[in-house]
Amino acid sequence: MHFQHRSFLALAALSSTAPVLALPTFFQLVPRAQASVDLCGDYDYIILQNSPWIVYNMLYNAAEMVGTQCTYYDEMTTSSSGTQEVLWNSETDIEYVESTSNVPKGYSFVGLTQNLEVTLSSIGSIPTTYDWTRTNTTAFKGNVCYDFMTNDIKGDSTSTSSRELMLWLQYEGGQLPIGWGNGPSATIDDLFGTSWELYEDVNTDTGITVSSLLPTTQFEGSFSGDLKDWLLALVALGKFTEDTYVNVGNAGTEFFYGNATMNATLALQIDIGSTTTTSTKALAVSTKAASATSSKATFASTSIEKVLSTSSALSVSTPVSAPVSTSTSSATPKTTSKSSSAPVSVPTSAPSLAVSTPSSTPASDASVSVSAPAFKTHQRPSHTPKPTSSSTRQAVPPTATAAAEGRVEEDDSC
Repeated sequence: MHFQHRSFLALAALSSTAPVLALPTFFQLVPRAQASVDLCGDYDYIILQNSPWIVYNMLYNAAEMVGTQCTYYDEMTTSSSGTQEVLWNSETDIEYVESTSNVPKGYSFVGLTQNLEVTLSSIGSIPTTYDWTRTNTTAFKGNVCYDFMTNDIKGDSTSTSSRELMLWLQYEGGQLPIGWGNGPSATIDDLFGTSWELYEDVNTDTGITVSSLLPTTQFEGSFSGDLKDWLLALVALGKFTEDTYVNVGNAGTEFFYGNATMNATLALQIDIGSTTTTSTKALAVSTKAASATSSKATFASTSIEKVLSTSSALSVSTPVSAPVSTSTSSATPKTTSKSSSAPVSVPTSAPSLAVSTPSSTPASDASVSVSAPAFKTHQRPSHTPKPTSSSTRQAVPPTATAAAEGRVEEDDSC
Protein backbone atom coordinates (compact mmCIF):
# COMPACT_ATOMS: atom_id res chain seq x y z
CA MET A 1 0.00 0.00 0.00
CA HIS A 2 1.45 3.30 -1.08
CA PHE A 3 0.09 6.81 -1.45
CA GLN A 4 0.71 10.07 -3.19
CA HIS A 5 -0.97 13.42 -3.58
CA ARG A 6 -2.53 15.03 -6.60
CA SER A 7 -4.68 18.14 -7.12
CA PHE A 8 -8.02 18.03 -8.91
CA LEU A 9 -10.57 20.58 -9.99
CA ALA A 10 -12.49 20.40 -6.77
CA LEU A 11 -11.22 17.90 -4.32
CA ALA A 12 -7.83 17.47 -2.75
CA ALA A 13 -6.81 14.34 -1.00
CA LEU A 14 -4.21 11.71 -0.21
CA SER A 15 -3.15 8.84 -2.36
CA SER A 16 -0.72 6.23 -3.67
CA THR A 17 2.31 5.81 -5.92
CA ALA A 18 2.11 8.16 -8.90
CA PRO A 19 4.03 11.43 -9.25
CA VAL A 20 3.45 13.85 -6.41
CA LEU A 21 1.62 17.00 -7.48
CA ALA A 22 0.42 20.04 -5.55
CA LEU A 23 -2.51 19.51 -3.22
CA PRO A 24 -4.71 22.57 -2.55
CA THR A 25 -5.69 23.04 1.05
CA PHE A 26 -9.14 24.51 0.35
CA PHE A 27 -11.58 24.90 -2.48
CA GLN A 28 -14.88 26.53 -3.27
CA LEU A 29 -17.70 24.59 -4.85
CA VAL A 30 -21.05 25.54 -6.31
CA PRO A 31 -24.03 23.77 -4.72
CA ARG A 32 -26.95 22.54 -6.76
CA ALA A 33 -30.38 21.05 -6.31
CA GLN A 34 -30.34 18.25 -3.77
CA ALA A 35 -32.29 15.58 -5.63
CA SER A 36 -30.77 12.10 -5.80
CA VAL A 37 -27.74 12.10 -8.09
CA ASP A 38 -25.82 9.46 -10.04
CA LEU A 39 -22.07 10.15 -9.94
CA CYS A 40 -20.28 8.03 -12.53
CA GLY A 41 -17.51 10.24 -13.86
CA ASP A 42 -13.92 9.93 -12.74
CA TYR A 43 -14.19 12.87 -10.33
CA ASP A 44 -17.92 13.50 -9.90
CA TYR A 45 -19.22 14.90 -6.63
CA ILE A 46 -22.05 16.78 -5.03
CA ILE A 47 -21.92 19.18 -2.08
CA LEU A 48 -24.92 18.52 0.16
CA GLN A 49 -26.60 21.71 1.31
CA ASN A 50 -27.51 22.12 4.97
CA SER A 51 -25.11 19.35 5.89
CA PRO A 52 -21.39 18.89 6.64
CA TRP A 53 -20.84 16.57 3.64
CA ILE A 54 -19.72 16.08 0.10
CA VAL A 55 -20.44 12.81 -1.75
CA TYR A 56 -17.69 11.84 -4.19
CA ASN A 57 -16.99 9.25 -6.89
CA MET A 58 -13.19 9.32 -7.19
CA LEU A 59 -11.60 7.09 -9.84
CA TYR A 60 -7.95 7.99 -9.53
CA ASN A 61 -6.84 4.92 -11.47
CA ALA A 62 -9.59 4.90 -14.09
CA ALA A 63 -6.95 4.35 -16.77
CA GLU A 64 -6.18 0.95 -15.26
CA MET A 65 -9.82 0.01 -14.75
CA VAL A 66 -11.75 -2.28 -17.07
CA GLY A 67 -15.39 -1.69 -16.19
CA THR A 68 -17.50 0.92 -14.45
CA GLN A 69 -17.91 2.48 -11.02
CA CYS A 70 -20.69 4.79 -9.81
CA THR A 71 -21.50 6.48 -6.53
CA TYR A 72 -25.14 7.35 -5.91
CA TYR A 73 -26.40 10.01 -3.54
CA ASP A 74 -29.91 9.00 -2.46
CA GLU A 75 -31.08 11.44 0.21
CA MET A 76 -30.49 12.95 3.62
CA THR A 77 -32.66 11.78 6.48
CA THR A 78 -33.02 12.30 10.22
CA SER A 79 -32.87 9.28 12.51
CA SER A 80 -35.28 8.66 15.38
CA SER A 81 -32.66 10.13 17.71
CA GLY A 82 -32.53 13.34 15.66
CA THR A 83 -29.19 12.59 13.98
CA GLN A 84 -28.74 13.77 10.40
CA GLU A 85 -27.72 10.97 8.03
CA VAL A 86 -26.82 10.60 4.37
CA LEU A 87 -27.90 7.60 2.29
CA TRP A 88 -25.54 6.71 -0.54
CA ASN A 89 -24.46 3.76 -2.65
CA SER A 90 -21.35 2.53 -4.43
CA GLU A 91 -21.78 0.21 -7.41
CA THR A 92 -18.66 -1.49 -8.76
CA ASP A 93 -18.36 -3.54 -11.94
CA ILE A 94 -14.60 -3.86 -12.47
CA GLU A 95 -13.00 -6.80 -14.24
CA TYR A 96 -10.23 -8.75 -12.50
CA VAL A 97 -6.95 -8.18 -14.34
CA GLU A 98 -3.95 -9.88 -12.77
CA SER A 99 -1.45 -7.14 -13.59
CA THR A 100 -3.54 -4.50 -11.78
CA SER A 101 -5.17 -6.66 -9.12
CA ASN A 102 -3.19 -4.91 -6.36
CA VAL A 103 -3.94 -1.42 -7.65
CA PRO A 104 -7.02 0.23 -6.10
CA LYS A 105 -9.09 1.81 -8.83
CA GLY A 106 -10.77 4.45 -6.71
CA TYR A 107 -12.52 5.58 -3.57
CA SER A 108 -16.24 6.19 -3.13
CA PHE A 109 -16.85 8.32 -0.07
CA VAL A 110 -18.63 10.95 1.98
CA GLY A 111 -16.27 13.71 3.13
CA LEU A 112 -16.57 16.32 5.84
CA THR A 113 -16.78 20.00 4.87
CA GLN A 114 -17.18 21.58 8.31
CA ASN A 115 -15.15 21.95 11.52
CA LEU A 116 -11.90 20.79 9.95
CA GLU A 117 -8.45 22.35 10.46
CA VAL A 118 -8.97 22.51 14.21
CA THR A 119 -6.82 21.06 16.97
CA LEU A 120 -7.75 17.72 18.43
CA SER A 121 -7.92 19.30 21.88
CA SER A 122 -10.60 21.72 20.68
CA ILE A 123 -12.82 18.91 19.40
CA GLY A 124 -15.45 17.72 21.85
CA SER A 125 -16.43 14.61 19.90
CA ILE A 126 -16.60 13.06 16.43
CA PRO A 127 -19.83 11.05 16.63
CA THR A 128 -20.55 8.64 13.81
CA THR A 129 -22.69 5.74 12.74
CA TYR A 130 -21.89 3.79 9.58
CA ASP A 131 -24.25 1.06 8.36
CA TRP A 132 -23.71 -0.81 5.12
CA THR A 133 -24.38 -3.93 3.08
CA ARG A 134 -22.29 -5.20 0.22
CA THR A 135 -23.81 -7.51 -2.37
CA ASN A 136 -21.17 -9.38 -4.39
CA THR A 137 -21.92 -11.28 -7.59
CA THR A 138 -18.23 -12.03 -8.23
CA ALA A 139 -15.07 -12.06 -6.13
CA PHE A 140 -14.56 -8.55 -4.74
CA LYS A 141 -11.48 -6.86 -3.33
CA GLY A 142 -11.85 -3.72 -1.25
CA ASN A 143 -12.62 -2.28 2.15
CA VAL A 144 -14.86 -0.06 4.26
CA CYS A 145 -12.95 2.57 6.19
CA TYR A 146 -12.63 5.98 7.82
CA ASP A 147 -9.78 8.15 6.58
CA PHE A 148 -8.42 11.20 8.43
CA MET A 149 -5.36 13.42 7.99
CA THR A 150 -3.56 15.26 10.79
CA ASN A 151 -0.60 17.61 10.98
CA ASP A 152 0.85 20.00 13.52
CA ILE A 153 0.45 22.60 10.75
CA LYS A 154 -3.09 23.82 10.17
CA GLY A 155 -4.42 22.87 6.74
CA ASP A 156 -1.33 20.90 5.68
CA SER A 157 -2.14 17.48 4.24
CA THR A 158 0.71 17.19 1.73
CA SER A 159 4.02 17.70 3.50
CA THR A 160 6.04 14.91 5.10
CA SER A 161 4.93 16.13 8.52
CA SER A 162 1.38 15.03 7.68
CA ARG A 163 0.01 11.75 8.98
CA GLU A 164 -2.70 9.66 7.38
CA LEU A 165 -4.93 7.77 9.80
CA MET A 166 -6.97 4.82 8.60
CA LEU A 167 -9.64 2.94 10.55
CA TRP A 168 -10.55 -0.21 8.63
CA LEU A 169 -13.95 -1.62 9.54
CA GLN A 170 -14.21 -4.44 7.00
CA TYR A 171 -12.01 -5.69 4.17
CA GLU A 172 -12.01 -8.62 1.77
CA GLY A 173 -10.24 -10.13 -1.19
CA GLY A 174 -6.82 -9.95 0.43
CA GLN A 175 -6.42 -6.18 0.67
CA LEU A 176 -3.44 -5.27 2.87
CA PRO A 177 -2.41 -2.03 4.61
CA ILE A 178 0.90 -0.27 4.23
CA GLY A 179 3.35 -1.65 6.79
CA TRP A 180 1.82 -5.13 6.66
CA GLY A 181 5.19 -6.68 5.96
CA ASN A 182 6.60 -5.15 9.14
CA GLY A 183 3.94 -6.71 11.33
CA PRO A 184 1.78 -4.75 13.79
CA SER A 185 3.65 -1.99 15.63
CA ALA A 186 1.08 -1.87 18.43
CA THR A 187 -2.18 -3.34 19.66
CA ILE A 188 -5.10 -1.45 21.15
CA ASP A 189 -7.54 -3.29 23.38
CA ASP A 190 -11.24 -2.59 23.89
CA LEU A 191 -11.74 0.20 21.39
CA PHE A 192 -15.18 0.26 19.78
CA GLY A 193 -15.91 -3.16 21.26
CA THR A 194 -12.91 -5.02 19.87
CA SER A 195 -9.10 -5.00 19.78
CA TRP A 196 -7.04 -3.53 16.96
CA GLU A 197 -3.62 -3.96 15.38
CA LEU A 198 -1.72 -0.92 14.16
CA TYR A 199 0.21 -1.15 10.89
CA GLU A 200 2.26 1.79 9.77
CA ASP A 201 5.07 2.82 7.53
CA VAL A 202 6.20 5.77 5.46
CA ASN A 203 4.87 6.16 1.96
CA THR A 204 8.12 6.21 0.03
CA ASP A 205 6.61 8.45 -2.66
CA THR A 206 5.43 11.23 -0.36
CA GLY A 207 7.29 10.69 2.89
CA ILE A 208 3.97 10.72 4.73
CA THR A 209 3.46 8.20 7.53
CA VAL A 210 0.32 6.08 7.17
CA SER A 211 -1.14 4.56 10.34
CA SER A 212 -3.84 1.93 9.73
CA LEU A 213 -5.83 0.27 12.50
CA LEU A 214 -7.29 -3.13 11.58
CA PRO A 215 -9.80 -4.83 13.91
CA THR A 216 -9.14 -8.34 15.16
CA THR A 217 -12.86 -8.91 14.63
CA GLN A 218 -14.22 -7.21 11.54
CA PHE A 219 -17.43 -5.22 11.70
CA GLU A 220 -20.22 -6.94 9.80
CA GLY A 221 -22.18 -4.03 8.41
CA SER A 222 -22.58 -1.64 11.32
CA PHE A 223 -20.31 0.65 13.30
CA SER A 224 -21.02 3.34 15.88
CA GLY A 225 -18.74 5.38 18.08
CA ASP A 226 -16.88 8.58 18.83
CA LEU A 227 -13.91 8.76 16.48
CA LYS A 228 -12.12 11.07 18.89
CA ASP A 229 -11.50 7.91 20.95
CA TRP A 230 -9.57 6.54 17.97
CA LEU A 231 -7.45 9.68 17.67
CA LEU A 232 -6.80 9.78 21.42
CA ALA A 233 -5.68 6.15 21.29
CA LEU A 234 -2.98 7.22 18.86
CA VAL A 235 -2.08 10.11 21.16
CA ALA A 236 -1.64 7.54 23.95
CA LEU A 237 0.76 5.68 21.66
CA GLY A 238 2.76 8.87 21.15
CA LYS A 239 1.98 9.23 17.44
CA PHE A 240 1.06 12.90 17.84
CA THR A 241 -0.26 15.25 20.53
CA GLU A 242 -3.65 16.79 21.11
CA ASP A 243 -2.29 20.04 19.72
CA THR A 244 -2.22 18.51 16.22
CA TYR A 245 -4.73 19.71 13.63
CA VAL A 246 -7.43 17.46 12.19
CA ASN A 247 -7.32 18.65 8.58
CA VAL A 248 -9.26 15.98 6.65
CA GLY A 249 -11.98 13.48 7.50
CA ASN A 250 -14.15 11.11 5.48
CA ALA A 251 -15.72 7.66 5.34
CA GLY A 252 -15.99 5.43 2.31
CA THR A 253 -15.01 2.30 0.44
CA GLU A 254 -12.01 1.43 -1.73
CA PHE A 255 -12.34 -1.02 -4.61
CA PHE A 256 -9.88 -3.00 -6.68
CA TYR A 257 -12.05 -5.35 -8.75
CA GLY A 258 -15.34 -7.23 -8.65
CA ASN A 259 -19.03 -6.85 -9.28
CA ALA A 260 -20.54 -5.50 -6.08
CA THR A 261 -23.09 -3.06 -4.74
CA MET A 262 -22.61 -1.32 -1.40
CA ASN A 263 -25.57 0.48 0.19
CA ALA A 264 -24.68 2.75 3.09
CA THR A 265 -26.15 5.09 5.66
CA LEU A 266 -23.66 7.43 7.32
CA ALA A 267 -23.75 9.98 10.11
CA LEU A 268 -20.44 11.77 10.69
CA GLN A 269 -19.63 15.17 12.13
CA ILE A 270 -17.04 17.00 14.18
CA ASP A 271 -18.40 18.75 17.25
CA ILE A 272 -16.26 21.53 18.64
CA GLY A 273 -15.73 21.12 22.38
CA SER A 274 -17.13 23.14 25.26
CA THR A 275 -16.27 23.45 28.94
CA THR A 276 -18.24 20.28 29.63
CA THR A 277 -16.01 17.45 30.80
CA THR A 278 -16.63 13.97 29.46
CA SER A 279 -15.16 11.29 31.69
CA THR A 280 -13.98 8.18 29.88
CA LYS A 281 -12.43 4.88 30.79
CA ALA A 282 -8.81 3.86 30.32
CA LEU A 283 -7.64 2.44 27.05
CA ALA A 284 -4.96 -0.25 27.09
CA VAL A 285 -2.41 -0.16 24.33
CA SER A 286 0.78 -2.09 23.81
CA THR A 287 3.69 -1.78 21.40
CA LYS A 288 6.56 -4.02 20.38
CA ALA A 289 8.78 -2.35 22.95
CA ALA A 290 6.45 -1.17 25.71
CA SER A 291 2.87 -0.58 26.80
CA ALA A 292 1.04 2.64 27.52
CA THR A 293 -2.31 3.75 28.88
CA SER A 294 -4.23 6.93 28.35
CA SER A 295 -4.49 9.51 31.11
CA LYS A 296 -6.81 12.32 32.04
CA ALA A 297 -6.12 15.73 30.58
CA THR A 298 -7.76 19.13 30.47
CA PHE A 299 -7.60 21.47 27.52
CA ALA A 300 -8.19 25.19 27.17
CA SER A 301 -11.31 26.46 25.46
CA THR A 302 -10.71 27.47 21.87
CA SER A 303 -12.95 29.42 19.52
CA ILE A 304 -13.05 27.94 16.03
CA GLU A 305 -13.52 29.96 12.89
CA LYS A 306 -14.68 28.32 9.69
CA VAL A 307 -12.12 28.56 6.92
CA LEU A 308 -13.12 29.34 3.36
CA SER A 309 -11.05 29.60 0.20
CA THR A 310 -10.25 28.90 -3.47
CA SER A 311 -12.70 28.04 -6.22
CA SER A 312 -13.38 25.17 -8.57
CA ALA A 313 -16.11 24.15 -10.97
CA LEU A 314 -18.53 21.28 -10.49
CA SER A 315 -18.51 18.49 -13.06
CA VAL A 316 -21.03 15.68 -13.31
CA SER A 317 -21.05 13.10 -16.07
CA THR A 318 -23.85 11.01 -17.49
CA PRO A 319 -24.33 7.95 -15.26
CA VAL A 320 -23.39 4.54 -16.53
CA SER A 321 -25.24 1.35 -15.82
CA ALA A 322 -24.38 -0.52 -12.63
CA PRO A 323 -24.35 -4.28 -12.16
CA VAL A 324 -27.41 -6.18 -10.99
CA SER A 325 -26.68 -8.00 -7.75
CA THR A 326 -27.92 -11.49 -6.99
CA SER A 327 -26.42 -12.36 -3.60
CA THR A 328 -26.34 -10.20 -0.50
CA SER A 329 -24.11 -10.02 2.55
CA SER A 330 -25.54 -10.62 5.99
CA ALA A 331 -25.48 -7.06 7.29
CA THR A 332 -27.93 -4.27 6.53
CA PRO A 333 -27.83 -0.48 6.75
CA LYS A 334 -30.71 1.38 8.34
CA THR A 335 -32.36 1.96 5.00
CA THR A 336 -31.40 2.75 1.46
CA SER A 337 -33.19 2.64 -1.82
CA LYS A 338 -31.07 -0.30 -2.96
CA SER A 339 -30.90 -2.57 0.09
CA SER A 340 -33.20 -5.25 1.47
CA SER A 341 -31.24 -7.73 3.59
CA ALA A 342 -31.66 -8.60 7.27
CA PRO A 343 -29.54 -7.00 10.03
CA VAL A 344 -26.96 -8.79 12.14
CA SER A 345 -25.51 -8.03 15.54
CA VAL A 346 -22.08 -6.39 15.52
CA PRO A 347 -20.02 -4.30 17.94
CA THR A 348 -21.52 -0.81 18.00
CA SER A 349 -20.74 0.82 21.34
CA ALA A 350 -17.68 3.02 21.53
CA PRO A 351 -15.48 2.54 24.57
CA SER A 352 -14.14 5.63 26.19
CA LEU A 353 -10.65 6.81 26.94
CA ALA A 354 -9.51 8.14 30.26
CA VAL A 355 -9.50 11.66 28.89
CA SER A 356 -11.49 14.70 29.96
CA THR A 357 -12.03 17.13 27.12
CA PRO A 358 -13.37 20.54 27.98
CA SER A 359 -12.45 22.62 24.99
CA SER A 360 -10.64 25.54 25.71
CA THR A 361 -23.95 28.31 6.11
CA PRO A 362 -24.49 26.28 3.47
CA ALA A 363 -26.60 28.31 1.05
CA SER A 364 -30.16 27.21 0.33
CA ASP A 365 -30.05 28.74 -3.14
CA ALA A 366 -28.30 26.42 -5.56
CA SER A 367 -26.90 29.42 -7.43
CA VAL A 368 -24.93 30.67 -4.44
CA SER A 369 -21.41 29.38 -3.96
CA VAL A 370 -20.22 27.96 -0.65
CA SER A 371 -16.77 27.16 0.58
CA ALA A 372 -15.48 23.95 2.10
CA PRO A 373 -12.14 22.55 3.24
CA ALA A 374 -10.26 20.09 1.11
CA PHE A 375 -10.86 16.38 1.29
CA LYS A 376 -8.68 13.38 1.05
CA THR A 377 -8.91 10.75 -1.57
CA HIS A 378 -6.50 8.13 -2.83
CA GLN A 379 -4.77 8.48 -6.16
CA ARG A 380 -3.11 5.21 -6.94
CA PRO A 381 -0.13 4.11 -9.00
CA SER A 382 -0.09 3.91 -12.76
CA HIS A 383 1.98 0.76 -12.52
CA THR A 384 1.85 -2.57 -10.76
CA PRO A 385 3.13 -2.31 -7.16
CA LYS A 386 6.42 -3.94 -6.29
CA PRO A 387 6.03 -7.37 -4.68
CA THR A 388 7.50 -8.13 -1.30
CA SER A 389 10.25 -10.72 -1.11
CA SER A 390 7.84 -13.39 0.09
CA SER A 391 5.02 -12.58 -2.31
CA THR A 392 4.07 -14.50 -5.41
CA ARG A 393 1.84 -13.59 -8.32
CA GLN A 394 -1.46 -15.41 -8.35
CA ALA A 395 -3.43 -16.42 -11.40
CA VAL A 396 -6.70 -16.01 -9.51
CA PRO A 397 -7.92 -13.20 -7.23
CA PRO A 398 -6.02 -13.43 -3.91
CA THR A 399 -8.03 -14.42 -0.87
CA ALA A 400 -8.02 -13.14 2.68
CA THR A 401 -6.47 -16.46 3.71
CA ALA A 402 -3.61 -15.96 1.31
CA ALA A 403 -3.11 -12.47 2.67
CA ALA A 404 -2.92 -13.75 6.21
CA GLU A 405 -0.26 -16.23 5.12
CA GLY A 406 1.78 -13.45 3.52
CA ARG A 407 1.42 -14.90 0.03
CA VAL A 408 0.08 -11.78 -1.65
CA GLU A 409 1.59 -8.44 -2.48
CA GLU A 410 1.15 -5.44 -0.24
CA ASP A 411 -1.51 -3.31 -1.89
CA ASP A 412 -1.50 0.33 -2.86
CA SER A 413 -4.42 0.93 -0.52
CA CYS A 414 -5.52 2.75 2.59
